Amino acid sequence: MLDCFAKKGSMCKALSVRRCLGSACPFYKTKNEAIESEAYAKKLIAALPDDIQTWIADTYYAGEIRW
Repeated sequence: MLDCFAKKGSMCKALSVRRCLGSACPFYKTKNEAIESEAYAKKLIAALPDDIQTWIADTYYAGEIRW
């Protein structure tokens, strides 16, 4: 079994839980699945109108457009 993208030691760096639940976690993704999911999200954001992209960049990425 591949490790979840968020597993750090026995902890989860994505959720506030004390112990990683592995594939039983509803947020479980392999590292490749996480990379693909992020790429898909960036593609969706890039398709939005410029004013919405600017708002997202300002709100979540300190004004930097990362997609």
